[in-house]
Amino acid sequence: MTAKRFVKKFLKITGIILGILVVLLVGFHFWFKAHAKQLIQDMVESKSNGKIKLKIEKFHFNYFSKKIILEKAVFYNTDTLTGTTAYHFSVDKMQLRAKAILPIVFKKQILIDSLTLLNPHIEVTRLRLADKPDKKLKKDVSIPEEMGKVYRSIQDALKVLKVKRFEINEGTFTLTNKIDPTQLPMTVSNIHFHIDNLQVD
Repeated sequence: MTAKRFVKKFLKITGIILGILVVLLVGFHFWFKAHAKQLIQDMVESKSNGKIKLKIEKFHFNYFSKKIILEKAVFYNTDTLTGTTAYHFSVDKMQLRAKAILPIVFKKQILIDSLTLLNPHIEVTRLRLADKPDKKLKKDVSIPEEMGKVYRSIQDALKVLKVKRFEINEGTFTLTNKIDPTQLPMTVSNIHFHIDNLQVD
């Protein structure tokens, strides 16, 4: 075999291999785009043992920047029939910069470098009195107490996701007490929170 024929054959084989790789990458891209939203929704339900569900209206991502955008995302707890409190967390846009894309698919694990929430709205609704015979039952509810519970939940999530940068812009917190119909809903708005090099301990 002459050198010219060898080079020609080598280039042909290389072209075939590259073509196959391109087809596989394109196929994976469309598969991931079609299934990533459901994967993340299933991941939230699985990690919370079915106690929390997530619904996402739109999902966007970029392989090169590892940036994921969730639009009209809603988190809510599923134990409202038996639980004392209902939580409803909606956000217009959630921007995440993942450390890697493949673990989401193969390990059902998402590690985030930064997380930004735009116009999040947290709604906490007290549904019924807690069944605690050893403690005095209270019909009134406290914004600091309920916000503290939400804050601890956010801390737990940030610790699991290993987030380094966390930001909230134009957040709103609403507390509704259905135990006492005379008590009007209480709202705290214009919540802004920004922290870098976050270490949850």
